[in-house]
Amino acid sequence: MKILIYADQGVSSESVYNLQHCFLTFSLSSKLILASDIDKENWDENIDLFVMPGGRDVFYHKKLQGNRNNKIKEFVAKGKSYLGICAGAYYASSYVEFDKSHSLEVLEKRELSFYPYKTIGPAYGPNSFCYQNHKTARASLVSINTENLNTNTYIYHNGGCYFPTIDKNISVLAKYQDLKDNPAAIIKCNFEKGTVILSAIHIEYGVDMPFFAYMPASIQSLLRNSETTRHTLFTEILKKLIN
Repeated sequence: MKILIYADQGVSSESVYNLQHCFLTFSLSSKLILASDIDKENWDENIDLFVMPGGRDVFYHKKLQGNRNNKIKEFVAKGKSYLGICAGAYYASSYVEFDKSHSLEVLEKRELSFYPYKTIGPAYGPNSFCYQNHKTARASLVSINTENLNTNTYIYHNGGCYFPTIDKNISVLAKYQDLKDNPAAIIKCNFEKGTVILSAIHIEYGVDMPFFAYMPASIQSLLRNSETTRHTLFTEILKKLIN
């Protein structure tokens, strides 16, 4: 399996680092890609998975709108896979509602629309997130429901969305257990022949990453005790993306 990780303006260097580390633990080859690389002929040659990490989705839109987004959609449509995490999940929806009526507000349409509905965030309410540090981070309590994993666990969360609309074509892999009505936190859907998984929570943040030490002490023990389950969840998600 060969993997492209988007790493242009707006992308969190932490998310990219953690993704690379996770893929290496599975002996998977990944490389970084800039927006301009998508303009090249055969940009996706021999690539199986396109990963959109966490960060700021407005910058993704700025760089990719139009033809580049169309090429990503064509890549998935022909039978490949897309993994979107946090901002990468927002970006794959049809409309982003983020921090409504507050300083970081984003209310905009998006072109990929793998999830053909609105994403809403931050999941824990407007004005509950900042970009500068981990002070607004949480250990989200989620219930996981995959073929080989049916349990509750804690996963790192910082500004991610929830998926309010679920139809017959969308599978829910995890739900928030600490939010009213337990909305979806991780979903799987198909786009033509391809597979899309969108995770509002940071499944790539493991306790062995250098950034772990900067997280609030209140969540470190929760995440440390959940590390084995997080790793198993990442494994399950990779299996679904490999086809």
